[in-house]
Amino acid sequence: MRGGQDERVLQQALNRLRAEPTLAELETLLAFLARFVLDTPFIQRLMRWDMAILRESPWYQEIAQEVVEQRREEWVHEGIERSRRQTAEHLLHALEHRLGEAPAEVQAVLLDLSLDQLWDLFDAALTVTTWTELQAHLPTREHGPELSTN
Repeated sequence: MRGGQDERVLQQALNRLRAEPTLAELETLLAFLARFVLDTPFIQRLMRWDMAILRESPWYQEIAQEVVEQRREEWVHEGIERSRRQTAEHLLHALEHRLGEAPAEVQAVLLDLSLDQLWDLFDAALTVTTWTELQAHLPTREHGPELSTN
C-alpha cells in the first residue's frame, strides 16, 4: 500500500476490497494496518470499523485467546504463591503459639519453603516441643547460613 499515509490511497484500497466479495475479510486487516499511519477516528469513519468488527476477526480471536491463556497461567501462579505464603505464615503462627517466638533463621526457612515442603512439616509441627526439634525436620538450605540451634 504505497502512499498509505494518504487518506485517498486507503479509500481506493477499501473500494477494491469491497468490490471483490472474496476479499471482504481483508477489510479488518486493512484497518489494522492503516492504524499505523492514520488516525483511528478517520479509519473508523471511512471503514465503519469499530471494536465489534475487530472482535469478529480471526486474528483478534487468536490474540485474545493467547492473552487469556497467559493471564490464566499468571493467575494460577499468583494463587499458588499466595497460598504458599499464607500456609507458611499460618504454620509459623501456630508454632509460635506453642513454642514462643521463632528464631529468625527458622522464620526465613519456613517462609521460603514450597507448598509441598510446608505440608510435609505439619505432622512434625504437631509433635515438636522445641524449635531445635523442628529444625531437625526442616529441609537443608542449598545456600545461605546454616541454622543455629535454639
